[in-house]
Amino acid sequence: MENEDGLHRDLFDDEPASDALVQWARHGGHGGTVRPLAPRWRPTGVSASGALLIAVLVAPRPGAVVVKVSTAEQAGEGHTHARAQRTAPDRVAPLLWTWPVGDGRMLTFQSPAGESLYDVDTMAYLGTRELPDACAFVTRWLLTEWNDGPAVRETVPTTLSTLLRGELGALTRSELVS
Repeated sequence: MENEDGLHRDLFDDEPASDALVQWARHGGHGGTVRPLAPRWRPTGVSASGALLIAVLVAPRPGAVVVKVSTAEQAGEGHTHARAQRTAPDRVAPLLWTWPVGDGRMLTFQSPAGESLYDVDTMAYLGTRELPDACAFVTRWLLTEWNDGPAVRETVPTTLSTLLRGELGALTRSELVS
């Protein structure tokens, strides 16, 4: 990895995460280099969930990717994302890779939406004038497009106690498996 010492200082302010990113570039089937994107991507830092974020340039390809270091509590996020891809493949952008940090956290890599990180604004950057319309648009899209529009499905009548027993039983079984 060229200029590896300088690279570590330019990645995360977190040595294990930076080491994992360099190891992924070197040994993760990529065999290339990874450098911070220049100019720096605005959301670089910590997300609302506490995850570290950075945009890097992976050479020779795929180019710009977003790297997220999930907290140890979020390490299963890659599995959740994979399940979402299986159930809604046309709606969920694929994760490119996942890579363990070694301390329970996980790196996930994703291509930028719209193929660019510079001509996109997150909702956090919207002003008070734009935010209500953006929230309305996202809500409408989730309700009418995500699941191919509103539909009436045949349901079997049940009681609240039966529903809760089933949900809590499934939760208990999944915790026993973990």
